Amino acid sequence: MQRCLNLIIIAIILFLPAGVYSLETVRVLVLPFEVHSQKELSYLKTEIPVVLKKHFRQNGAIVIETDSIPDFSLENQPKSAAGMRNLGIKSGADYVVWGSLTWLGQKFSIDAKMIESFNNKPPNILFAGGDKAPESANQ
Repeated sequence: MQRCLNLIIIAIILFLPAGVYSLETVRVLVLPFEVHSQKELSYLKTEIPVVLKKHFRQNGAIVIETDSIPDFSLENQPKSAAGMRNLGIKSGADYVVWGSLTWLGQKFSIDAKMIESFNNKPPNILFAGGDKAPESANQ
């Protein structure tokens, strides 16, 4: 399971545009990922963002925590790109990262999105998927 999570995180990191790293100080808001699974994997909702935040910090970014955003809760988290962009503007973030993990049986897929807060471009999207044998899931 840890090995699979590491592969997912590496895939997310690789999809980020080079511009994120070229700016002097980038502010990033990383939201919890939605998790859809028959197994109890709800801990990944926060674990995926923890790894992403650590990576951003190591590369000089300022990570904005969701608890610093007035009136924000997971229940009212925006679903649209425009809503995510507005949340980024409200929080002072240059970029907003969010996504979902779906795990059914031995197959998983992750959809991750990143949008620039102060730009009308569509979000960068990463989709990755694969198979995972049950006996190796806990490695």
